[in-house]
Amino acid sequence: MAGAGNVHELSEDRFRGMWLSAGIVSIGRVSAFAMVAGMVLLPASGQSLPWRCADVSYLDELEAAGASYTENGGSGDALKILRNKGLSGARLRLFHTPTDLKDGLPDVLSFAQRLHALGLPWILALHYSDTWADPSKQFKPAAWDSLDFETLQDSLQAYTERVLTALNAQGTRPSIVQIGNEITTGMLWDDGHVGGDHDTPYQWMRLASLLERAAQGVRAAVGDSSDIMIHLDRGGSSEGVRWFFDNLAPHSVDFDIVGLSYYPWWHGTLDDLTEALGTVSADYGKPVLLVEMAYPWTLRWFDNTHNIVGLPEHLVPGYPATPDGQRDYVREVMRIVADTPGALGACYWEPAYVTAPAMGSSWENVALFDSTGEVLPGAAALGQTLDTGTGSEPPERQSLAVFPNPSSGHADVTYDQPPGTCTAVAVYDVMSRRVAIGGPQCQAGQVRRRLRTEGLAPGVYMVVVRGMRQVRRKTF
Repeated sequence: MAGAGNVHELSEDRFRGMWLSAGIVSIGRVSAFAMVAGMVLLPASGQSLPWRCADVSYLDELEAAGASYTENGGSGDALKILRNKGLSGARLRLFHTPTDLKDGLPDVLSFAQRLHALGLPWILALHYSDTWADPSKQFKPAAWDSLDFETLQDSLQAYTERVLTALNAQGTRPSIVQIGNEITTGMLWDDGHVGGDHDTPYQWMRLASLLERAAQGVRAAVGDSSDIMIHLDRGGSSEGVRWFFDNLAPHSVDFDIVGLSYYPWWHGTLDDLTEALGTVSADYGKPVLLVEMAYPWTLRWFDNTHNIVGLPEHLVPGYPATPDGQRDYVREVMRIVADTPGALGACYWEPAYVTAPAMGSSWENVALFDSTGEVLPGAAALGQTLDTGTGSEPPERQSLAVFPNPSSGHADVTYDQPPGTCTAVAVYDVMSRRVAIGGPQCQAGQVRRRLRTEGLAPGVYMVVVRGMRQVRRKTF
């Protein structure tokens, strides 16, 4: 992974299967700035996921239109309310030269400062368009419409570098840069169009060239300080994931993370989601982030703006359109993500997109705030990743210790393992990049795993122990 050096191997096997997080702790290597953090005990499920985030790009417009947000009846800042519920990051979209929408560079620069002040790392979603880009439309910015392919590549790289340079200059560099939005059918049509009549080696070569030049723009501005993500909408299609990345594989494209969108009314069942996430993890060796997800808490309308989701057939069996149904659905998606080896987390799309006095909403019934602006239980399911069991008792907690801490050359990770379970170890840096992995251990009792730390840069790392209900091995 870019900027993280080689991934350290703690075993001879890459592991696949169902993961449940048992604990997380920060460690620091010997250096002037080394830190020793105490042991943190977390419930089994997705609590240790580095990214529990939300796309909040509409929020500044909603606030200007009079939207209000409350927690237990007390008014407040929607971002602070979500952060109180465990939100750990955010996502912002950027249009090149928006005409009837906001989210141009000045808007993103301003919002990024707000996120920085709240201590929230964030993801930059570059649409490379003046309006929405998705698999049904990937229109070039008007400023690039008549450019030949060589000039288009130059402009793409220069624009990307300019955006990242501006963000970096004000101290708000994004942790992840998404080069294109849901580019399953390519980007910057027709030059980078793939699929259908455009599913040709020549078109894939052109798309790869565009992506590589975008990546070069990121690296020129911030080096390896930001991860680069390629984002598809195929969160329910392992076949779609394979089709895209198998076609991209022969070309040299610099990226670190695979992003997927998943909405059940468009993309399939929860089993389909599980399979697609597992495909990324098992077949492509990249961390995966569920960049977009959401679920309705009601099918009612509260304004005259047409709602995108509103029919009974949009629902997943067992998850009614109620506040509790939304909570349980979000909880289940987060469990699925946490069960995926190498998964970084999930982002909820526009949780604050409620109806405002001067702004309608097509997402009012899918937000994480209700029609009065009160935060819904689904926000805690996203941020805190509530217990996935059926009972009300808190999940079993497992001890975790790292010694020596700070480490020098190696550190021993010890924890208690219940009978009948298997566990694996992963280590992440502060940028949420996995820098060490360890295969499954299935012996009950106290487990001791030796972690090699030589070659890792001085700093603070997260050690994550996860228990697997199933273990499948894949040699690499």
